[in-house]
Amino acid sequence: MVSSGDGHRNTVLEAQMRAAGMSAADLAKALNEALLALTGRMGDLTDRTIRRLLSGQTRWPQTRQLLALEAVFGCTGEALGFTKPTRAKRKPTQEDPMQRRTFAAGAVAAVLPTPIAAPRRIGRADLERMQAGLDALSVQEQRSGGSTAVETEALTKAQMAVDLMNHGQTTTTIRRAIYSLAANATMAAAWAALDAHAMERAQRHLERALMLAGYSGDSVVTLRAWNYMALLSSQRNKPCDAQAAAERVRRNATTRRDPMYASLGHARYALALSQQQDVRGALRAIRLSEDALHRADATAPRPAWFSFYDVAEWHGLSSLVHLRIGRPDEAEFHVHQTLARIRPGFERNRAYYTAQLAIAQVKQGDLEQACRSADVLYTHGLPNSGRVRELLRIFRTEAAATGSKRARAWLHDTATTTL
Repeated sequence: MVSSGDGHRNTVLEAQMRAAGMSAADLAKALNEALLALTGRMGDLTDRTIRRLLSGQTRWPQTRQLLALEAVFGCTGEALGFTKPTRAKRKPTQEDPMQRRTFAAGAVAAVLPTPIAAPRRIGRADLERMQAGLDALSVQEQRSGGSTAVETEALTKAQMAVDLMNHGQTTTTIRRAIYSLAANATMAAAWAALDAHAMERAQRHLERALMLAGYSGDSVVTLRAWNYMALLSSQRNKPCDAQAAAERVRRNATTRRDPMYASLGHARYALALSQQQDVRGALRAIRLSEDALHRADATAPRPAWFSFYDVAEWHGLSSLVHLRIGRPDEAEFHVHQTLARIRPGFERNRAYYTAQLAIAQVKQGDLEQACRSADVLYTHGLPNSGRVRELLRIFRTEAAATGSKRARAWLHDTATTTL
């Protein structure tokens, strides 16, 4: 472990921030929000505070800072590169031990009035505040795509929810709801990692999300976790795992109550079968998905994360099924339906399906139109999405394989373009 101190930069904390894509200002904001969750009061830390931690001027953070750091990064102060002072070395000007103990108890239990007072009561208002923050993050992610900043913030929200619950008192109903929220936040982090093509991180997040979902007893949250697991397994080229995960979605209790969720489950199953070239099975599953979608009440209340799934998304998933089983003409039809119906605010999804359109067109030999479709992304840019960039890489490979003069010219013209 590299310790911090006067003249010794805390390279451990610096590495953690770099891995999370956080600046000093980003970390200060995250710590202030962690203090709000722990104490009920927003912190007042600044980027200057973080620079002192990084430079080694602060060997061991104040208790309130330490608790927030541990909540944000999910590890101890020592693991973050700080050196805990011994009692013998403690200077007279340092924080009084009794004050440290008093604040620590207050931060963890939301400012206890006396050492023997009952822990803070966690109620519906706390839950609603945390849910509002998570919903805002989901909207941001839909617009900008997955990033380490979104991933880190989602993990922070999940940890703060669990920490708040573990250091307070609440009812069984609220406790399960907080576990549900923590699972959803962890899955938001998993989705950000998956969208950035960070597969190993996405896998770890989903495994924890499944555990939290189990604690919550919420079948909708569990369905979401298996849905993401099916997508992740597919992208990792593990079609049998994707099929097993999709089967868990199809057999979830929620799909029996709401055909909209059943439609998503059948679509995921169709995608898994198409990856295994089970043409008949894939087409049957996508028809079942369409039938369920027609029976569903699109106006029924559902969680914010599920807002992505509608008729436009069904056509998009159908397009991918047809593309995988060698029907690029059908794939192009469905992806045009997607782009015509996709709602405002889903810029990342629009970019993803635009890239998919270009692939469907080049597979039909319509290179001129395919290049024009891809040009939309090069002209207007795209959200920060590793999945979209992967589709563009596939398109460039497909275009190059045609060996045509038009393909060579287009590839040359866009070779140095940064997306």
